Amino acid sequence: MYPYFSTRKQIPRPIYAKELSADNDLLSESTSKLLDIIMLCIKNKAKNRSFYEQLLSDLKDEDNRIIKSIILDEQKHHKLLFHIHTILNGHEPENTTQTETAFSADISKSLSDALLDEAEAIKLYRELMSSAVTEEIKDLFFEIMTDEMIHSMLLNYLYTKYR
Repeated sequence: MYPYFSTRKQIPRPIYAKELSADNDLLSESTSKLLDIIMLCIKNKAKNRSFYEQLLSDLKDEDNRIIKSIILDEQKHHKLLFHIHTILNGHEPENTTQTETAFSADISKSLSDALLDEAEAIKLYRELMSSAVTEEIKDLFFEIMTDEMIHSMLLNYLYTKYR
């Protein structure tokens, strides 16, 4: 649905940790914590994608387009987070398995929960963006954060519609 990266330059080549100069302390304890947070984000992206896929069956056909666009964004974010992890660590993280999420039969409750999750994600990516070591990483976190903002608006629309 979205031609990702077609309107701007392609994702730049990763700058692996071993290529950075010694004054960039990428392998510090704080970076280790950052890598752990990124791994949690990667797992959450898989969980969110599963949740949105389940939500598709409960919405009207015209609203499925909205959720499908969010699913595509979640897949893109998953790839971007893998890329960020590779930049910081020098190698790709282990693949995460997709897990099923608890899904409420009440559409309004499900949409409300998703909306709150997106709001929390915006805060997290804003903090990650401010802790980024390079402009490239900062830009990638910014892209994810702005997509999360759009998801919040779309989910707010759906929540209002199904309330």
